[in-house]
Amino acid sequence: MENAKENPLNYMISAMIVVVGLFFIRKFNYLLFHSLVELFSIAIAGTLFLIMWNSKKYMENKVLVFISIGYLFVAIIDLLHTLSYQGMSIFKDYDFYANQLWIAARYMESLTLMVAFAWPERVNQMIHRVGTRGIIVIYFLITAVLLASIFVWKIFPICFIANQGQTEFKIISEYIICSILVTGILLLWKNRKNFDEKTYKLLTAAMVFTIFQELSFTLYIDNFGILNMVGHYFKIISFYLMYRAIVKTGIEDPYNSIFRELTINEIKLKDAKNAAEAANNMKSRFLANMSHEIRTPLNSIIGFTNILYEEEKASEKREKLEIIKNAGSHLLNLINNILEFSKIEAGMIQIEQKRFSIRKLLENLKKMFMIQSQERRLSWEVYIDSSVPEIIVGDEHRIMQVLVNLTGNAFKFTEFGGVSIRVTYQNGQLEIIVKDTGIGIPEDKQIVIFSAFEQADTSYARKYGGTGLGLSITQNLLDVMGGSIRYESTGTGSEFIVSLPAEAGEIELQDYIEPVLAGTGPNSNERVIFLIVDSSKPIDMEVVLNIVKRGSCDGVAIKVLPFDSKTKDSIMIGSADVVLLYEDTGSSTMKLLAHDLEQDFRTTFVPVIRLKKCRSDRISFQADANALKYGKPNQEDDFYSFIRQVMQGREAFGTAMAERWLNKAEEEMGTPEMLLECLNHIVIRIEALENALVEQVIEKIQSLTHSLKGSAGTLRMTEVYLKSSEIEAELRKNPPDMEKVRKRFSDVKEILGLIPKAYFDMKQLHIEKQKQALGRLRILVVDDNLENRKLIAYFLNRMNLNYQEAENGEAALKLLHEESFHVVLLDSQMPVMDGMTILKLIREDPALKGIHVIMQTATTFREDIREFFRAGCDDYISKPINFGVLQSKLEKFITWNESKKMRTTAPKDFL
Repeated sequence: MENAKENPLNYMISAMIVVVGLFFIRKFNYLLFHSLVELFSIAIAGTLFLIMWNSKKYMENKVLVFISIGYLFVAIIDLLHTLSYQGMSIFKDYDFYANQLWIAARYMESLTLMVAFAWPERVNQMIHRVGTRGIIVIYFLITAVLLASIFVWKIFPICFIANQGQTEFKIISEYIICSILVTGILLLWKNRKNFDEKTYKLLTAAMVFTIFQELSFTLYIDNFGILNMVGHYFKIISFYLMYRAIVKTGIEDPYNSIFRELTINEIKLKDAKNAAEAANNMKSRFLANMSHEIRTPLNSIIGFTNILYEEEKASEKREKLEIIKNAGSHLLNLINNILEFSKIEAGMIQIEQKRFSIRKLLENLKKMFMIQSQERRLSWEVYIDSSVPEIIVGDEHRIMQVLVNLTGNAFKFTEFGGVSIRVTYQNGQLEIIVKDTGIGIPEDKQIVIFSAFEQADTSYARKYGGTGLGLSITQNLLDVMGGSIRYESTGTGSEFIVSLPAEAGEIELQDYIEPVLAGTGPNSNERVIFLIVDSSKPIDMEVVLNIVKRGSCDGVAIKVLPFDSKTKDSIMIGSADVVLLYEDTGSSTMKLLAHDLEQDFRTTFVPVIRLKKCRSDRISFQADANALKYGKPNQEDDFYSFIRQVMQGREAFGTAMAERWLNKAEEEMGTPEMLLECLNHIVIRIEALENALVEQVIEKIQSLTHSLKGSAGTLRMTEVYLKSSEIEAELRKNPPDMEKVRKRFSDVKEILGLIPKAYFDMKQLHIEKQKQALGRLRILVVDDNLENRKLIAYFLNRMNLNYQEAENGEAALKLLHEESFHVVLLDSQMPVMDGMTILKLIREDPALKGIHVIMQTATTFREDIREFFRAGCDDYISKPINFGVLQSKLEKFITWNESKKMRTTAPKDFL
């Protein structure tokens, strides 16, 4: 728009003002006139260079860059020409250096233009080969030689003689320079396609006026004469046109000259970026679809092979089935590695920075390989240095993936000895050393072990299996996380050292909060102390941490729970032996909770200790009557001594009572084993009786009490028998005093709670409890693949669960509205209606509120899994589906719903 508005008349008026102004300056002082003209040309040349230099990286055509470099050195020589002009009195040994410098500058200018327009492709190639700095060095050397020939060696031909005028060499040189410029014009015309029309015309005009300038300088005989002045006028016009051609046109109109390439490159880059993103998205979808298509049949192959293997009794057939099992597992591992490698290659790995406990991660890693180490009789140790923070910030999933890869390799190649991991922390770097006593890696093969599809020896693949991708994936993951890995040979085995940047995180309350039933699992014989804290108020984490560390000991675990509306339910479900209430001075929250526990018949017997004025060195406490039964504090006792006294007292009392029952059973029945076998059933009956008391169903309470009394009498459990008799007697009254009934029930529950867990078959008790809870579940299986539905149906039948099937989303939604379900096992990819659509419809429907949705997915992309959770799923299970994992997912649902008493969201028939 600006160019369109330009008026040639304005240029003419401006030019006339400049010409007249310089004319009067020349009459007043020729040296001033000369200096102004030369400085103008020097400024133009310098401007050309600076602009081109800062724009060079955007330009594919480097011809203008080449010209700008040439003009820079022309400007340097012109500056010396100006300073050495006759009359300036700067160089006193000779008056006519200026004439020699003029010829040198004009030769350089004309040759630069001719070369640029004669061989533009070669100029481009030369600049790409030697770089712009290389061109500058070449011009610098040429300029240095020219200046040395004039000022130092004095071998440059003389160009002007006083009182005689120009020499023959000077005049001939001017004609030669004109010839070079004419050649340059012709070559520019030949290669005019490299320039837009306006720039081409301006460049041609600039060189024409340069020729006029040179012709003027062939005629003067006086450095201050009129022809010399005319030549300088032509020089002003020539340099101004060069400015217009390259700077004005090229900069202000970015689609011409300099920035034309920049604009084109931007368009190309944008197109390339869009194409790359589209290709990446396509690759991502392809990998997700391939994962689904491969894992879906594998789900059936591996699942039904496992079923046949478990059911088959003949050793020969079991051996063949085991071969299929191992082959399926190997194929699944191969697919996982290839998919993971593909994601890394496609740049689709995203690293998350979240707080997590590195110690818990390592504990889980140790548990993961514990059975393998025991079966193969290998030692397996994890050492954590005291310098390692409790909490670090990083990608927990990827760090675990790296450690599983390295540990799995260590076990794979170790037949004798063992595997160990040592973890240290220094200056924000986590160092993890995975060491084994295996076969090691030959020195000449160590260089290739981190390359994809490479193994130290191809015979290893035949003997140990593997694809050679594990270490490559590990190294790539560490690179993405900013870490590193190196290998060191230990002489007997291998040692991989992982270094990873990891910021230490602040310890928060949630880091010590554990699942309520974590201590009541199938293999736990620990007594449990619950430490309740009010997380809505400021908490001294140092005190909490100290209580957990110092209060925990062999056979006793302290679990931290935040205070909320479900705290009392958690205490009941977790079968707490003692409850600690941590409070700040002046808080009434814990006082109200203590009162609530005391009033509820299900918790009234639980020892409660309120902790006051807590400091890291000493804690003031107040114990209730239940705690004081087993411990007697005095002024010298501190809290930790008292809590140990209470726990030991409960343990001793319960042990003595259990031993009395066993001795009596042996004396009167001849076998104490019967008592031990039936203890679990007594616990289940007491829980059923508690539920009946809550529901206040008298007939059910009477029936269960009678059954409990009979069993306790048969098993010689005197204390339980007497209390059950009292409950039964009260229930016969019309009406019975239910407060007394609940009180006697509390006594029964307290008695059972005192018996050490070592007397129970905790594994079997866990199974029995889960069976009872799972047996009430109703599950809807939604999957378009018949084989998958059959496999899941087999698993659910094995757990004696009630279920129905739907082969697509529409059928599933119809069933959900017609019947009540607690859990939906929902396949993510189906025809008619996919899993995500169904999930969103379920969450949008108030009538389906509270249904627990577990997505079945073959995807390995964390972003897809996050999308499931964002849409409202509660959990997910990866294909191929493993029976143990499915059972664990359902038990996890039961655990959380038990804490809510299954009253808010579950169907009525669950109660």
